[in-house]
Amino acid sequence: MKNRTQKQEDFYITLLRGDHPAESWQPRLHVVFILRGTGKFLHKTAYAVQEGDIFTMNGLEGQSLNLEENAIALLLGISFDFIARVCPDLLTYSLNCCSFSEKAY
Repeated sequence: MKNRTQKQEDFYITLLRGDHPAESWQPRLHVVFILRGTGKFLHKTAYAVQEGDIFTMNGLEGQSLNLEENAIALLLGISFDFIARVCPDLLTYSLNCCSFSEKAY
């Protein structure tokens, strides 16, 4: 039996749709931009998100994004391995960026 390893991607871009919730349990930084619709971002509390909002989801912090049925979000994933190679000092900071401040509940 061969030992197979999968190369971790440094970057990836994907579209999230309302029928597929997104959770951040991977060792990477996610930058999310809400393209259409509304939803709920959960991280220690629930926040309402809407079209035009941008925020980060830090890997392994137990965050999730639940979009309404017709909503679409753009997600950019950046691996922590890549950040460590390019700018290791960045890993000493907690990147909590968001364009919204109102709690959903």
